[in-house]
Amino acid sequence: MARIKKAALFSLIFCSCCLTYGQQVPLNPISYRIFSPFLLNPAIAGSKDFFSTDFLAGFNGKSYSQVASGNTRILKKAPGYFQAPKTFSYTNFGVGASVFNDYQSINSTQTSGFSAVFSYHIQLDRKGLSFLSAGVSGKGIYHHVNGDSELNIPSKKFLFPEIDFGIYFYSPSFYAGLSATNFL
Repeated sequence: MARIKKAALFSLIFCSCCLTYGQQVPLNPISYRIFSPFLLNPAIAGSKDFFSTDFLAGFNGKSYSQVASGNTRILKKAPGYFQAPKTFSYTNFGVGASVFNDYQSINSTQTSGFSAVFSYHIQLDRKGLSFLSAGVSGKGIYHHVNGDSELNIPSKKFLFPEIDFGIYFYSPSFYAGLSATNFL
């Protein structure tokens, strides 16, 4: 019960210091509305009892976006009987990764990159059905803007890092999360 109170207090303090908007979808690194909860909130990594993968694509004329991602909860060996087969249980740690590519034909820009995610899950009940998780994602993004010789706009290429943070509550009947994407 003390963990729940500390987590609620932390969430309240964190949320009161940040300006938030409901249902705001980031345009970076993917400009089309490709929905994958794992990309929007890193705390979701490892919230399922299986290895979750997504292969998503969105096309609009000559512009396109693609994402491949996967996440899971880390397993550990559980103590077993002498002749029994090996059994496993879940740890409190979730991990994930994604690669993405986005091309906009309107302004001739391309954004590509990868992300790595780490999350920590706190069990809130004795049955192990309700959890509060916190996650962080680190991204490496390559951005290329084609220049326009008629308008004297030079071509630019650059790399930049990005960080996402999130918290996520989940149970069999309810889930909710809050995240700060593209923090840098």
